[in-house]
Amino acid sequence: MSLAARSSTVADNVIADKPTSLPRPLSIAPLALLPIALAFFVNYAVPYARNFAARATYLYHGVPKNHVWLALHIPSAAVPLLAGPVQIALGLSRRGRSWPHRVLGWIIAASTLISIPPAMVCAFLSENILPHKLSLIALDIYWTVTLAAALYFVKNKNIQLHRDFMIRYYAATLTFVTNRMGTHLGGGLMSGVAAIWITFLGVELLIPRLRSAAW
Repeated sequence: MSLAARSSTVADNVIADKPTSLPRPLSIAPLALLPIALAFFVNYAVPYARNFAARATYLYHGVPKNHVWLALHIPSAAVPLLAGPVQIALGLSRRGRSWPHRVLGWIIAASTLISIPPAMVCAFLSENILPHKLSLIALDIYWTVTLAAALYFVKNKNIQLHRDFMIRYYAATLTFVTNRMGTHLGGGLMSGVAAIWITFLGVELLIPRLRSAAW
């Protein structure tokens, strides 16, 4: 390899590894999502857990062995839901190398890896209409791929792409919430379908704007 090529490679690695930061109002903006996550957890997840048997029977064919998948999914998915806004805010404010960000990242990743298989099983078993079921399956695949990509890029020190995929990942996490809230607020299952696909489009419009605002 020539000296110029080596210099270019080193420069690319430095740029990829160098953390960028957003203006403070933007870097802490993800914290505004925490009340939404808490509201969902308190108003939907907790009551669901209290009346777990009846709700699980309604959605999952009344077969007790199916309930275990939901019992695994709800608590494990609650971890990234509640921790995600803090983690994203840390990452956007040049604290990505701090130990709280790293520890929280591993906790979120581990919880999600536990939650992904039961989420997929629940999507296949649910009694929902076909468009909603297929959208939930697509969302679970998206959730898996974005987490895997985020872990891959942070391992390879490409911080910018790591951030981009973590934003996509948390958008998917939050969409599990918004799609459920829409159906419970009278929007019907098609409102959940819309929430999922709007997320896929909206996050791709958001990421370039965040990149252009970084310094």
